[in-house]
Amino acid sequence: MKLIATLNILVLNLVFLFSPAAGYADEVQITTAWQSEHEAFIPWYAKKMQWDKELGISLKLLHFQSGDEIAKSLHATEWALAGIGMKPALTSIYAHQMLLVGIANNESNANAVYVHEDSPILAAKGQNPDYPNLYGSKELLQNKTVLYTQNTSAELLLDVWLSRFGLSLNDVKLKSFDPRAASGAFKAGMGDILVTWSPFTLAAKKNGFTQIANGNTCKLDQYVFLVANQDYASKNPEHIEKVLQVYFKGIDWIQNTPKEDVAKEYIEFYKEWIGQDLDMETALVDLELHALYPLAEQLNMFKVNEENQSIVKEFLLKMINYYNEQGKIKNEDLARLQRLDNVSDTFLKAIHE
Repeated sequence: MKLIATLNILVLNLVFLFSPAAGYADEVQITTAWQSEHEAFIPWYAKKMQWDKELGISLKLLHFQSGDEIAKSLHATEWALAGIGMKPALTSIYAHQMLLVGIANNESNANAVYVHEDSPILAAKGQNPDYPNLYGSKELLQNKTVLYTQNTSAELLLDVWLSRFGLSLNDVKLKSFDPRAASGAFKAGMGDILVTWSPFTLAAKKNGFTQIANGNTCKLDQYVFLVANQDYASKNPEHIEKVLQVYFKGIDWIQNTPKEDVAKEYIEFYKEWIGQDLDMETALVDLELHALYPLAEQLNMFKVNEENQSIVKEFLLKMINYYNEQGKIKNEDLARLQRLDNVSDTFLKAIHE
């Protein structure tokens, strides 16, 4: 009898061990890639709450310092979905191998231009009447040394900000650094101007930097896109759909949960993912600086009309033309970019049904 009882217990343990409900034995690992910033909060929280496992998947979160690094790692890491800014999404050498399938957030207010608190640039505000809240002038900005990170949303903001005064990147002295190193060098006294993004903007005021422009004051939308590895997506469309389901669940949670409760989780995320301490006030501010768009709104933004245009496509065409005018796009790439074949609402529609 003891032997039979023992065997029964062993059988039950084996059944429990290998059952999907107990150990998620059938879950599929999906590699995703994120930066040290806001959009990584949702997949991080999803992992904490096991939202991925509820859908039979396991999200693997790769950590990068810029969208350009993520784009360049496409072949090496074979990520399935990532969050990157518009510039690498459009101009990376691997841009033609990525699909724009959603919007992670709008970080226009979280990307900013800074000067030291004693900078003479602060004496010139509203020099361009079309942009009354911008500081700077053609004379004051020429030949200034700018610390930034190449091929990122910070470079786009810098480019557009300078253009508001009739200048280009060729009119200033550029020094490209990793964003953490750029902030550290600026704090140490290097350079005249710093262009960066959150979380480095959060410490800027404490470091004595003064903000003179951001995406909003430059009248520039700066979306972080959810991009899919085109090859992976063609073979595993259901995986992309499940990652998007998780992401939009996160958007809904943020928008329908008391702000202080979200901020508590955001503080934990910042400490664990970014290695930076946030207080409640700063966490609330940073969450507010990043606009989010729920699924229904994004379906409308991606929806094409009879001319095969959409809100997203019109925005991207505007930016492609801007880059072309600035000489940032090769002639052989222009027609491909303008077709915007890599903008897809297929996956949004699939998870809405």
